[in-house]
Amino acid sequence: MRQSERYGLSIRTQLLSVTALVCAGFMAVAGLTFFAFGHIQDLTRTAIRRDMSEMAEIARIGQRLSESFASVALLFTSFTQDEDSLREQGRLITESCQKLLDEAPPPELQTAIEGFTRSLDVLLTDLVQASAALRMASEAKSRAHLALDRLAGTASELARTEGQGAGTPDSPVAAARSLREDLDQADRLLGRTGLELFARAEPPDPPQRLAILNAIRERARPLATHGPVMSKRVEDFAAALTTYENAVRVLSSSMSDLAVGIAGLKRSKDAAMATMAGLDEKNARTTITVQNEIASIITSTQRLVFISTAATVTLLLVVMGFFIKRIVNQPLRTILSRIEALRAGDLDTLVRLNRSDEWGRIEEALNTLARDLSSSYSALRESEKNYRDIFEKASEGIFQTTPLGRFYSANPAMARILKYDSAKDLLAQVKDIGTEIFVGRGDWEALAEGLLASGEVNGFEARMQRKDGQMIWVSINAHTILDASGDILYFEGTVTDVTARKRAERRLDVLIRHLKTAVVDRTKKL
Repeated sequence: MRQSERYGLSIRTQLLSVTALVCAGFMAVAGLTFFAFGHIQDLTRTAIRRDMSEMAEIARIGQRLSESFASVALLFTSFTQDEDSLREQGRLITESCQKLLDEAPPPELQTAIEGFTRSLDVLLTDLVQASAALRMASEAKSRAHLALDRLAGTASELARTEGQGAGTPDSPVAAARSLREDLDQADRLLGRTGLELFARAEPPDPPQRLAILNAIRERARPLATHGPVMSKRVEDFAAALTTYENAVRVLSSSMSDLAVGIAGLKRSKDAAMATMAGLDEKNARTTITVQNEIASIITSTQRLVFISTAATVTLLLVVMGFFIKRIVNQPLRTILSRIEALRAGDLDTLVRLNRSDEWGRIEEALNTLARDLSSSYSALRESEKNYRDIFEKASEGIFQTTPLGRFYSANPAMARILKYDSAKDLLAQVKDIGTEIFVGRGDWEALAEGLLASGEVNGFEARMQRKDGQMIWVSINAHTILDASGDILYFEGTVTDVTARKRAERRLDVLIRHLKTAVVDRTKKL
């Protein structure tokens, strides 16, 4: 449909018709009025179309840029050791940023997006390398434990053959047990060079921790004097420790590069957000300027019309004043009030001028802008709703507590695990987590100290008491939430009921002891 067919008479035509009907003899006044109102139409239409179009485009680019930020956060949340999957996810995020650049955003925003894209490329490369290094370190750790298991088995056989007691301090069995304890300690320390770097500004210093592996290797060497078989086991164990140590060095280096990449990406993101904030402020100033210009034009036009018509008859003044108010002032006030409403965040109320002239076009432009902004905010609210659904429907217990041991919030799964009627009931009844929930004395203090020391605790197992008095085993993963100044706001984490697993482990331990006893009895009979 052509534009002339879509809209009716223009304001210029309406004013000409009114002026001709009122008094054909005042053509000079009519021409002056026509020129003035034609000028205000053009200026108002041009200014509003230009500024509103730019605001809508910047809002759309800001929404898509926020989606890219969210995708990067999700990439770290779903971190995997599958390098191909990481590359594919990173490629999609990079392509999304590149599409934003292809749309020719404002120069300052384009510079910020380009910086973010470059930092993202570097970070993705570091992330893939870190994933490979983490997988290699995990495999090396498994091989070291397997070698130690074989060494311990050989030590046990040697102790039975030579008739040495397992509790003898100098026996191979005791030495193997001591090596296992040291290796477990090394695993716990070396494990801190892994994914915790995503939440830290600086990577940990690994030399002190790697020294533990060297000490374990040196302590294992005297066991080689207990025969060729034991010597071979010690040699295999030393080789596995060397591989483990090299893998951890590679992992530490990769994580150091990744920490630098994360810092660079954060700086790029902050720069992009600062640019967006600057553009928003610029748009706000532009809107105010347009309003001032329109108000100034209206004031000058009204003054000119009043002076011109003051010299004419009262009838012309009354009639022209009536049509000026109907054609210009009322729609313009409506448009200005709608612009103010947009600035205040009201996106639901639409302009209803019911006009078929230029004001109708302005009405359509403002309503389209309001709908676009409403869609953007609806998408944001939907994202918040999805997070709340995850919180409410999660199968694991999710909690937030103060450092002093009082629940700040909890999801329904947390209430179900502890046999409370609802999360609200749990928050109302439990005043001290350390004494009312944890069974072991000092368990809550140990968890809190771990969080205060390192900011994160994973796999913390403890017993909890349900509302009905039943004891259960749980596994806790938690971390600290900090404010902008770095102070702790609260603890946040998840709770998983592992009672069934604990029972299975106890039954397995009993079965193993029975089997060992049977083997020993059978061996003695033979």
